[in-house]
Amino acid sequence: MTADHGPTRLLLLVQALLWFAAAAASALLVYWLYVDPAYGMPWSAETGAVLFALVGIFAAAGCLSSLRDMVHSSADRRVRG
Repeated sequence: MTADHGPTRLLLLVQALLWFAAAAASALLVYWLYVDPAYGMPWSAETGAVLFALVGIFAAAGCLSSLRDMVHSSADRRVRG
């Protein structure tokens, strides 16, 4: 691995960690809104839980995509060059 590939892989890893943090925060919000509501069941709890579940799924997909790009980008560069 050359020195110019390191920052790219590091940025992809940071991006994956940020996606993971978004997915974890969304999962916590779903738990707080729907599974164990702290303030009872207000009218927006179910809608909010569904919204944050979708955001969590999107964030998990982004995390996996960033990790895949990180792994495959280093393999592509080794083959090419």
